[in-house]
Amino acid sequence: MQSTRVRCYGLGRQLKRSLKSSAWRFVLSRDYRHVFGEWEGQSLKDVQEKDGQRFQQWKNEPHLVKIPGGETLDEVRDRAMAVLEKTIKSIPGRHFSLSPTASSTR
Repeated sequence: MQSTRVRCYGLGRQLKRSLKSSAWRFVLSRDYRHVFGEWEGQSLKDVQEKDGQRFQQWKNEPHLVKIPGGETLDEVRDRAMAVLEKTIKSIPGRHFSLSPTASSTR
């Protein structure tokens, strides 16, 4: 499997070519991803078996759940917004895009 960095650079090159513009700048930041803590790298089936009650709450009310060693959706939003604001200030008058990657659970 390719790393997130390789996939993002590939997407960036494709966008730049298709838009025929050098005005685009590509910034990679792990700060936009959700941290799943103890669930990182596990299959959803394994998470459900090991942490069933929290998994059910996460499926039904994800905004109320903090995964052990992870973060709440509010924490994800706050961290991502701070990075977004920093990115916007660092490239005034330029275009940029955000592209999500796959989650850290399987």
